[in-house]
Amino acid sequence: MELNYFGVELFKRNKQRQMDFDYFAVDGSNEKAYKAVRKLFKNKMQYSPLYIYGKSGLGKTHLVTAITKELEDKENILLINCENFVNEINNNEDIEKYYKYDFLIIDDIQYIMLKQRAKTELVKLINYFIENNKKIILTSTLPPQIIFKDNEDIDLGKGIITEITMPKVRIKREVARKFEEDEEVVFNKVRLGELINESTTVENFLDKLDEEKFEITFMG
Repeated sequence: MELNYFGVELFKRNKQRQMDFDYFAVDGSNEKAYKAVRKLFKNKMQYSPLYIYGKSGLGKTHLVTAITKELEDKENILLINCENFVNEINNNEDIEKYYKYDFLIIDDIQYIMLKQRAKTELVKLINYFIENNKKIILTSTLPPQIIFKDNEDIDLGKGIITEITMPKVRIKREVARKFEEDEEVVFNKVRLGELINESTTVENFLDKLDEEKFEITFMG
């Protein structure tokens, strides 16, 4: 289904609004990662780094975006995508700016795999945050032993490594309930069940809910 221009703009705004803790339903698939992030958020735990991995679309970016939103006015925090970091290295840009933050989140670090120069700089940055007791969160589709298998000089032992796995149906139903409440829309229960079965991840499910709403609203 193609959305008209007005629908696309609303869709983008909804996606940004949905990337907060209100839309992050928790169960056994992501509970450990969620609790670890919340403890860092409340300064109840000092560990570094927090390494979160899992397949694409399971909520890693959602989780780190949510904590960034809540802390942006309270802490010296930055969320960056690893692809942008790599591009800055390749363009010989100054990356010293990253060292000034107290809380750094680097999303999708699997992008660094075949970029040796950028990988070396990333390891230096991670080690600096570990050694100086600063907070750093790393997300990836791959576990750390694959990303850093050739980097013996990085110590992740003082941190927490946790995996996000496939969500249960209950999570999708909770997300749908929140969506209906916020968007003031009620989906047909049969159709909602179809959307739940068709979607493989929560991210994909949210996309389908948005599309369904716009189809009703804009397409008749």
